Amino acid sequence: MTSETLAELNRHAAAIGDDLRLVQGAGGNLSGKDGDLVWVKASGTKLAEALERPIFVGVDGPRARVDVLQVEDLRHVVVELADERASRPSIETALHVLLPHRFVFHVHSVGAVAAAAQRRPDAVLDRLREVAPVGWVPYAKPGIALARAVLAAQEAAGPTEETVFLLGNHGLLTAAPTADRARELVDRAEAALRRDDRPVAGDDETTLAPAGTLDADATRLLTGGVLTPDSAVFLGSRPFGTAPGQGSPLVVTPDGGVVVDGPLSADAREIGRGLVAMARHADPSAPVRYLDDDEVADLVDWEAEKWRRGMER
Repeated sequence: MTSETLAELNRHAAAIGDDLRLVQGAGGNLSGKDGDLVWVKASGTKLAEALERPIFVGVDGPRARVDVLQVEDLRHVVVELADERASRPSIETALHVLLPHRFVFHVHSVGAVAAAAQRRPDAVLDRLREVAPVGWVPYAKPGIALARAVLAAQEAAGPTEETVFLLGNHGLLTAAPTADRARELVDRAEAALRRDDRPVAGDDETTLAPAGTLDADATRLLTGGVLTPDSAVFLGSRPFGTAPGQGSPLVVTPDGGVVVDGPLSADAREIGRGLVAMARHADPSAPVRYLDDDEVADLVDWEAEKWRRGMER
């Protein structure tokens, strides 16, 4: 029998996962607390599939809180299994377990990623304060490091019933007492952050985005380096280039389109399309922070990400 908490998570996960502007590929994760049981998305599963197959695992909350800042592979605290293939809790389980809020939603939404890539996001944070109490979390590697950084931001903000966290070079995190409110905070934060809500046009085998999609500012942003953990893991150290054959899987053409240069998985294509959409929301006057070579290498060589890539479609 499905608990009310899990039913709420499944409903919101499917809706969020169906919107490329909120998550791409197997990105994003949701959680809900059901007494001592914490339901969290399994690593490598897709939010969009929540109503089609089990994507959440239940972890023993008290036991997990002891281990989550010490151990990355938390399969040993799973007490309710989605299925054998989706057996490992999300890389971000630590922050889901340790935040006191009942529901925690993490998305790679295009407005938030554009804002979170800024070196000095003060003006952005002011806009978000009109939505809810806000925590700014400078870039930290997903998993334990990010959980520690989120908890530090939560402590600095003080106890709040709900919070919006802007995660540097990563996305958005909302925490609230109900699932509906956690989703509402996602939508309200994105409304405050997006600048250009035109959808990215259809995707085919060779064309990720048609001519005229990107202007010069958006092209500079995308070709300047690695902006997010997922772009490093799924698209490599040079996700976007300006000419084929130079090691970038995605190439921005002179007329502002984006083409695929070589084989690319469906998940990687979605992440690329999400980055293209993100670039149209970025403030061209704001200095950008890219992941450095060590940060990229740390992600690409990380065992937890290799597990997730093993489930890539």
